[in-house]
Amino acid sequence: MPFDLAAYRDSLRSFPDITYAVFREIPDDDVRLDIARRNKVISTDTYNRTMNRIKGRRGRLPEAYTLTFRRSSNGRFLVVYGLRRAIHEALRPRFTRGEVDFARDFYSEQATKGGNGFFDEAMWREVVDLHEGRLPLKVRAVADGTVLLPGEPAVSVEGPGELAAHLEPLLLRAFYETAVTTDAVQLVHTVGANRVVEAGKRAAISEEDHVRAVRSLALAGIRVTSNDTAALAVPEVLTGGTTAHRFFASYDTELEAMEEAIAACDRITLLVDLIDPVAGIEKIIALKKKYRGTGKVIFMRLDSGDLAEQARYALRRLREEGMDDPSLDRISIADVSKLDDLERLDAAVREIGVDPGLFVGYVTGQLLVMEGKTRNALSAAYKLTEVDGRLTGKVAVGSGKAAIPGRLNVELRADERVIVLDDEPVAGRRLLATVYDRGEFLDDLDDRRALAEAGRVLAETFPSRLLPPRRSVAVEAAIRQVEERFLAQVAAPGS
Repeated sequence: MPFDLAAYRDSLRSFPDITYAVFREIPDDDVRLDIARRNKVISTDTYNRTMNRIKGRRGRLPEAYTLTFRRSSNGRFLVVYGLRRAIHEALRPRFTRGEVDFARDFYSEQATKGGNGFFDEAMWREVVDLHEGRLPLKVRAVADGTVLLPGEPAVSVEGPGELAAHLEPLLLRAFYETAVTTDAVQLVHTVGANRVVEAGKRAAISEEDHVRAVRSLALAGIRVTSNDTAALAVPEVLTGGTTAHRFFASYDTELEAMEEAIAACDRITLLVDLIDPVAGIEKIIALKKKYRGTGKVIFMRLDSGDLAEQARYALRRLREEGMDDPSLDRISIADVSKLDDLERLDAAVREIGVDPGLFVGYVTGQLLVMEGKTRNALSAAYKLTEVDGRLTGKVAVGSGKAAIPGRLNVELRADERVIVLDDEPVAGRRLLATVYDRGEFLDDLDDRRALAEAGRVLAETFPSRLLPPRRSVAVEAAIRQVEERFLAQVAAPGS
């Protein structure tokens, strides 16, 4: 019987036929979570419902929101990734009457229990009845893989204000893949993709997050992971793993464990530090000599302690023993938590006349999937920039968090990159393009082709990170207009 992909995909995204009264009686937390996360009406922040309540019909006025990443870990550029997934997750499933009924009953109960029970049922009925379950919004976004500078717009959402605001938490979650991809591209640019094995499964918060991270790493060019589930879900990567401390500790002697590993595998990497790193290095060198020419390939992995000194010692000893074939005598270094550490280790190896690009590989997990991977690390923000045709924005004097007013775009020109208002005359290549327009998706790529396309976009836009940035004259005028309007209230605080 053929596999029905469309039906299975819909089953993953659709809200089930269930009332809130029935839901309340479900005793299984995992089932409750699965059902709760599928209700797209409820998938927002409580403060959005509060503001909607206060604004009333004003919440239907057309507004524009801009998503930006105001910081980058490298201080120079960002590789945007995860936007396509976030937009599809937020907008592809249709909103249903059942979801609205469920949300109404949930919020009604919240009110009786002392929670926030504000709910604009009429607004959501209009989405279902007048717009066939589709949000009447226009979304422009940069393509996945696009290289931006901090502060440049990544997404613009236009439409009825409180419906556009509803997407904020869903779209902001692209910060994670963007952070992972940015650091991975920086790492690959620094040390090379073929030198890195990803081993962050144990460091990730969840399996889903780690698979997303591995997909981001694949875009950057890192194609080996220790997570079998991720390799199954992301065909672009391969599995890779080796011996761990528990293996060696399960034998009476370290040498016995090493011999067993060599006997069982034609290619094996052995740890040096179960007892003493220097002694471990010497044991592995002796075994490499013993099995040289037999078809057995034996590598060594440095895992803790002074890794720079261990790397220099190991590579010097290998060279003294005539073991200078990169295909047979590379070493791996693990437990590296910062990109600067990789550069420092490479420099330490060069000091003894060895090319780290040929003889040193890295196994790293936390660095790639957790270190600096918070929304705050990127200062991701989704800000209101226009209301009913009137420019607005956040001023926040002195905070560095001001929002540029208007419906924005980024334009790449021959010798500069310019933040422009979207309705300015086009003078270069615009990076934000319409991807969703009032129920219609303009992206027809499947996920596999989308990853390949993101790789093409990354290669194409990476050189543009070096172009000098500026804001157009119209953008600067928009900023001044909004600042003057708001700062006038400081002088007249009663206004």
